[in-house]
Amino acid sequence: MEKQRKIKVLAIAALIITILGLTVAFAALSQTLTINGAATLDAAKWGIKFENLSDGKTSGDAIINDTAVIADDLVTINNIDVSLSTPGDSVTYTVDLVNEGTINAEIYSIETPTLTEEQERYLNFIVTYDDGQEVKQGDILEQSSRKNITIKIEFDKDITDTDLPKEAQEISLSYGLTFVQTDKTSSTQPGTPSEDVKAMFNWEGDTVITSLTDYGIEEVKANNGHLVIPEGVTEIKGTSMEEVQKTGTLTTGFSPIAIGKIKLTDSDSQDKLNDPEINIVKSVSFPSTLKKIGKLAFVYCTNLTSISLSSNIKEIGDYAFGMTQISGELIIPDNVTTIGDYAFSMTQISGELIIPDNVITIGNNAFSSTSITSLKLGNSVEIVGDNVFQGCDLTGELVIPNSVTTIGDYAFNSTSITSLKLGNNVKIIGGSTFENCKNLTGELIIPDSVTSIGNSAFNSTSITSLKLGNSVEIVGDNAFQDCGLTGELIIPDSVTSIGNNAFHRTSITSLKLGHNVKEIGDNAFRSCDLTGELVIPDSVITIGLRAFSSTSITSLKLGHNVKEIGNSAFSLCNNLEGELYIPDSVTVIGDSAFATSAVINKITSISISKNTKYESYSFDGRPTPTIRD
Repeated sequence: MEKQRKIKVLAIAALIITILGLTVAFAALSQTLTINGAATLDAAKWGIKFENLSDGKTSGDAIINDTAVIADDLVTINNIDVSLSTPGDSVTYTVDLVNEGTINAEIYSIETPTLTEEQERYLNFIVTYDDGQEVKQGDILEQSSRKNITIKIEFDKDITDTDLPKEAQEISLSYGLTFVQTDKTSSTQPGTPSEDVKAMFNWEGDTVITSLTDYGIEEVKANNGHLVIPEGVTEIKGTSMEEVQKTGTLTTGFSPIAIGKIKLTDSDSQDKLNDPEINIVKSVSFPSTLKKIGKLAFVYCTNLTSISLSSNIKEIGDYAFGMTQISGELIIPDNVTTIGDYAFSMTQISGELIIPDNVITIGNNAFSSTSITSLKLGNSVEIVGDNVFQGCDLTGELVIPNSVTTIGDYAFNSTSITSLKLGNNVKIIGGSTFENCKNLTGELIIPDSVTSIGNSAFNSTSITSLKLGNSVEIVGDNAFQDCGLTGELIIPDSVTSIGNNAFHRTSITSLKLGHNVKEIGDNAFRSCDLTGELVIPDSVITIGLRAFSSTSITSLKLGHNVKEIGNSAFSLCNNLEGELYIPDSVTVIGDSAFATSAVINKITSISISKNTKYESYSFDGRPTPTIRD
């Protein structure tokens, strides 16, 4: 069965990456080395490619004559042209081998260079991982992971005089890796970085790095800004924003603040951030062992334009990649559980963003001011923090999964979503959460789980109808102000407070207030298209300023527990007609509370208790009230 499986895999899903055609010349002080590649793959299953090819690094008298590049097919390396002349000369390139597919891959076979016995004496061709381990058959490249490999061509430094080539040599080499589908995974045991790699970093223990050493800084510069985090590292140490504010600087991570030891209190600190001598990180290779990227790890790395996160990462800290220039679609690995505050804020990421099912918390401002256009939230997300997607280019339908309990303030403010489906466990919708989502239209259903709708939560949207769930207790100030609401609005019995301006300037025509509303805020229904009879239930105690001003109600029935009717509460309700009865419970009627501007008043009589205080203009343009005992 094993043999049949391999044959089948090779036939339908094999990927071959081949490094071909090395031509080496010795003794004549000239040499050409070319690495070419070819690949065949099933794109639906595979995503193996090269990324982040470094500039060649020379040793001794080696000369690089051309710039190596990754071809458009992403599986080919071209244009390597170097000269070696002296034993010990070498040229080294590093490149990431990336599996962005959906299945693990195993090196099934390796085509190694074919050298004559003589050539083997003076030429070394070595392919290793960044921990110094040789690439070998059976190695695993897991889905959504990458490994940094080193290609080194060396004129053997220990060669004897008798083994030196007698004349210029042209040597054709071929090195190929064949990958096949596998269910195997990489070992979870951390590797052991080489001593040179260790020397690049400051360490806490054996698996946690904190920052670059001076040697490491120079190595990253020499590698054209490519930073390789070695296998075996499980955490990039972070520093909290509170600590930065306390000390005025940052000592961990790879930010220019940390590398340049910038004091943020200095007047020229912002200018220093862009200094190419300290803002050096342009690309990063993350090891498969990495689990945590600490707070502020790459903040302000403005030359960092893309990342590929390794599959075992679980936590992305606050500001980890904030204010970088990462662009394109971002793939969050499936194992991530926490995305910190401002983690990717003010970057250039775009397209679809998928939050994996293991993510529980998305921190405040995590993706604010990015260019993502589509969002799929995982089924374990519980908290969507404040401002998380504020100012993004989100369009289309937004689905909040049933796992979410809290949507923070401004979470989706000023996005271009067109429809919204809220999960059945959302309890709190924060302030201004969907404010200025002007393309949000159609019916909005607030599920029965919701208890609080924050201030301005849906202000200035284009929703046309609203169904409030039976657990909503508070409708915040400005919650639905300037929406496109029309038709009947039913306030359920669960609601106790309707905030100021809650439905101001909507086009609702009919209103049914629940039996537990106690407070109707200022301007709550001002300038709505309300018509017909308005019944204020017995639960209501306070009717705020201008609460129903400039509506078209024709009759009013006030509940028997209303105590205060605010200034202009029913002013300019020019269609009010018939008898107006003010119950005995009312103690204060504000100025212009029932004033009209109509030429012809339609109210025939007003009955009011002798214990009720009112102003001289409370009933301006209306009949003189009849005072009852």
